[in-house]
Amino acid sequence: MAILEVKNLKKKFGSNLVLKDVSFSLEEGQVLDAEYINGEQNYTQPPARFNEASLVKALEELSIGRPSTYAPIVATLTDRKYIKKIKKKYTPIFTRHLVPVKTLGWRERFRCLPLCKGEYISHPADIFLCIFFVILKGRNQMKRLKFKKEKCIGCQLCAQVCSAFKEGEYVPSKARIAIETTYDNGNLKYHDHFCIICGMCAKACPVDAIKVTDKIEVDFDKCIGCGACAEKCPKKVVKIRDEKAYICDTCNGDPNCVKMCPQNALTFE
Repeated sequence: MAILEVKNLKKKFGSNLVLKDVSFSLEEGQVLDAEYINGEQNYTQPPARFNEASLVKALEELSIGRPSTYAPIVATLTDRKYIKKIKKKYTPIFTRHLVPVKTLGWRERFRCLPLCKGEYISHPADIFLCIFFVILKGRNQMKRLKFKKEKCIGCQLCAQVCSAFKEGEYVPSKARIAIETTYDNGNLKYHDHFCIICGMCAKACPVDAIKVTDKIEVDFDKCIGCGACAEKCPKKVVKIRDEKAYICDTCNGDPNCVKMCPQNALTFE
């Protein structure tokens, strides 16, 4: 009576097929003898490190960044000493505190990135952890407008100031920020409408007229006013006028709406 039966066994190591259609059975009490023992030792070679061309190709395949941001991403990684170019190959450079690199899982490696400085990582995929860290760190440190609705009195001074500074006239409908007032069960409620710098407009732009750094920048020479950015905007704050897109640029890092708000309902942090 067979106590173990295997039929059509297949096994792959990587792309190599080492077993194909292997079938056997073991009977109770059957004795197995080894035909031979091979003492050969093999080492798995890590994938090749990224060069400029292969890194850009990988960024495209993984939908990280855009063609206009590939160079700044690599430059930032190099400037912050997350990577180093050695013999035309990019090598991640980290140090670990008391923990050998090889014992770290992906999550632990990611958490340790802020502490890294100097030790080489064996796997080229770690370079993407650097990229994700740069992107996430940049987003976490990026200042944004924030609205404290409990302090707002609905005066609309923010919209008036915005239109005055940006358009040269007090016309709130042309402002790049808006506070909507609604009436609900005897209570006034205020809802903010301003850019959160999510970057969806830049991804939707077919002519790369929108650039996202620590603010949103629109190149009016490139903009064709197609409205793709306005359709994708989750906050619906992109305005199309005269075949151009208008988006809040936080007054180049010093928003006038924040400075003029009498209740400090708007902050920039």
